[in-house]
Amino acid sequence: MQEQTVDQDVALFEALTRVLVGVAWDSAHAAPVGVTFPQLRLLLILSDLGTVASARLAEVMGVNASSVTRLADKLEARGYVHRGT
Repeated sequence: MQEQTVDQDVALFEALTRVLVGVAWDSAHAAPVGVTFPQLRLLLILSDLGTVASARLAEVMGVNASSVTRLADKLEARGYVHRGT
């Protein structure tokens, strides 16, 4: 009985993984031309959080603040974000 439960859990996990990969794939292709997946992720997080400090954005994304700065530089140059003090 225990083995059957493990097999069912693995099958459910694999199905969920396929769904999540599909969502990520669709999201990446919905992005404007030239916007990378990390940039899209930043934009999606900003749409949830609203105006936030780059340090907070880096924390939520799980990256260094310098990574957020580089992403934001590119997005700002394309007019997708506006930064302030």
